[in-house]
Amino acid sequence: SFTATWMFGKDRAEFEDLQTSMLTQFKMLMGELPEDFTADARLTTYLVLATVVLFFLLLNFLLAIVVEGYMQVRVDIEENTSEMEFLTDVVLTYQAQIKQHAYGWPGKGRLVYMLDHQFGSRKISMRHFLLAGVPYNV
Repeated sequence: SFTATWMFGKDRAEFEDLQTSMLTQFKMLMGELPEDFTADARLTTYLVLATVVLFFLLLNFLLAIVVEGYMQVRVDIEENTSEMEFLTDVVLTYQAQIKQHAYGWPGKGRLVYMLDHQFGSRKISMRHFLLAGVPYNV
């Protein structure tokens, strides 16, 4: 805006002061170009350069946001322990079955049934687990 006011402020009303120059450049960013801008080669060059610089600046902001989001998802995936190697998953599945029988835990079907039919309540309390057969001290 300073450059536009300095270069074109005397000749063009769109750049006569800093506030008007800022408004004109915002309009340019939205796609509205000043009237007869092709008559002056300096103004045409300035508008093309300003548009290119603003485009790449906004593209850089967008890419920074997307890459930051991608990196966060990548870190979350690496820290995720719910999905492991195949052999580890198989061993943990068998360990869960052994613990279920050893501690007397109810089966998955019984838990799902009790949680689905809790009389319209949206909250799960210890009573619901006790009704499903899960021991209190585990």
